[in-house]
Amino acid sequence: MSLKRENNEEDWNNEEEDSFENEITSIEDVEFVIKGDDDKIKLIEYPPRKILFIASNPKDLDDLDQKNESKAIEYVFLKEPGFKFTPRFNISRHELLKYLYGNEPHILHFSGHGEEGFVSLENSEGMPDSFQIKKFGDLIKAYNRNRKDRLVGVIISSCFSISEAEKISENVDFVIAMSGDISVKAANDFILGFYEMLITKHSISDAYESALSMIDEEEEEIPKLLPNKDFKRIYLF
Repeated sequence: MSLKRENNEEDWNNEEEDSFENEITSIEDVEFVIKGDDDKIKLIEYPPRKILFIASNPKDLDDLDQKNESKAIEYVFLKEPGFKFTPRFNISRHELLKYLYGNEPHILHFSGHGEEGFVSLENSEGMPDSFQIKKFGDLIKAYNRNRKDRLVGVIISSCFSISEAEKISENVDFVIAMSGDISVKAANDFILGFYEMLITKHSISDAYESALSMIDEEEEEIPKLLPNKDFKRIYLF
């Protein structure tokens, strides 16, 4: 799957005409396809956009209440059948690998503790296991290599996750990361606002800017959108 760039009206009209004149063999880049072979109109739904929510909250660290965070996000997606939301908790580094390849998401959303250059996963005893954000990026680069239905976006909802996040954006279409210490409430309010806008088919940048208005002024500069350098205004649709 690839994100769409914004087209002007003339381009859109040309594409619409082509869809009627030519036989359509793929629904990779359109939400609905109208086929007219036997004079019958059929609507083919686009496969759901998949969001993988991976959460880690090791022992001895503050409780982030990720089950309630996940339920709130899941409720947003219940309004829109075009999305599939999959939550996974108490993630270790090996489970990160397993769930990424097993779910094949379009957006990977990590929720957990972090510090400069690291996110905190869990070891086999549930204790903190510091995982370099650089290694996170290496994993995503390997995952997206030669893959048609690719991971297009990464959200790292943990404090100070901006470090190395720009390198991740070289291999996906956008990254959202935190440039400092952000409260649980602000992080949750921001991400709910972002997903609410996303399901109504707004661009990634519009969803991001609208979501910033959901959090208090003293923390609104913390979430950062890092788009791939080849994209200006991008859509998940």
